[in-house]
Amino acid sequence: MNNQNVAYEEDYKGYHIRILQDDVDESPRDDDNLGTMACWHNRMNLGDVKETNKYTPIDFMRKILYEEQYAEIEKSPEFCSWIRLDENYGDIYDYLLDSTEQQIYALFQKYYVILPIWAYEH
Repeated sequence: MNNQNVAYEEDYKGYHIRILQDDVDESPRDDDNLGTMACWHNRMNLGDVKETNKYTPIDFMRKILYEEQYAEIEKSPEFCSWIRLDENYGDIYDYLLDSTEQQIYALFQKYYVILPIWAYEH
């Protein structure tokens, strides 16, 4: 181990603690990512998706559902019921606009995994 990288060191409750300077300056987000971060913050531009400032989280989910799950939603029983019951002649976009926030969230979760992201601001 290279002692030049040691930023702090101490013995504590029977453990030897060593904090090392990371000499790899690559971002972990540059490698193969399992997911995409979409973040909303009023002072910072965070995450992989940079257009979130144009949308509320629910409107962003509507946009993604419309763009990426159109064919699946069109075959869904919920959409077919919406067309028949209300005699709507709209498309998926109208259906998504008519849906409540809870319905959009539940529909989004059928196709995507949503995990919270925590940030330590200082």
